[in-house]
Amino acid sequence: RGMKEFQKMTKTIKWSEILWLKRGLLVLTSLYFIYFAIIFYEPQPTSFLGNRMFPIWSFTGLNYSFSAVVLWYNWKRFPLERKKKLENTWMILLLGIIGLWLWMPTKKEVESMNISLKDSE
Repeated sequence: RGMKEFQKMTKTIKWSEILWLKRGLLVLTSLYFIYFAIIFYEPQPTSFLGNRMFPIWSFTGLNYSFSAVVLWYNWKRFPLERKKKLENTWMILLLGIIGLWLWMPTKKEVESMNISLKDSE
């Protein structure tokens, strides 16, 4: 399919959807900070956390799940060219949580994407 056909199928991007993604990313980031604070500042983190492998695997699962949602959003909802989508995908996959924060669009970017969607109709 061509870019114009895809853009016609895509509805406008709501700022409230991006806010939900930002809130989820904020929660994920906070959980990482709390976990690393416990590991670095607790004299015996194994006594506090028990088996440390469980939190590591759960954070990895949360990170992959959230990244999957963001990648779906990047590929299915954003009216970007394929090259830009690939750049965003690699940034998210290689940089992890930092890449997720770098990917997060601002309100102006969302408005300009919505304008480009309306112009293509």
